[in-house]
Amino acid sequence: MSTNNNDGVALLQGKAFGRPPASLRDDREIARWVRRAVKNVDPKARHEEPDYQLVCFLVGSAVVGPDETRIANILGIPTSAALLWAANLRRNGVWQDGKVDSEPWYDEESGMARFIGDTLVADGRVKRCLNEAGVAVYDVAGSWEWQGN
Repeated sequence: MSTNNNDGVALLQGKAFGRPPASLRDDREIARWVRRAVKNVDPKARHEEPDYQLVCFLVGSAVVGPDETRIANILGIPTSAALLWAANLRRNGVWQDGKVDSEPWYDEESGMARFIGDTLVADGRVKRCLNEAGVAVYDVAGSWEWQGN
């Protein structure tokens, strides 16, 4: 996923993508919507890039909820990758109590940064926890016992 434009200026401002419409009728429409949303997040995203499936997985969870098997089936993601990402998301509270903490991704000021942070969480590169104010904070995974790619 690209976080820089041609001038090297960080593109972490604004929301990550729009809210999923309630009118999505079936898995085919969900897959189409997810892929369009990913293209909006990163217009240069290519299906063959390793992070593309990860970003699709996380966007898909905003629509489907925390159901790694269904998301993997809808988007053609290998089950082994989906299981790993889901475990990391649960361990770090992004997926908790049958819900996806996706609300921060729609924030007009910091949604993109939060989404990228949660993508790194899913991939096992970053640890996420809530501070005293209930705001997610991120730290590089390193000294902890961690399962990542």
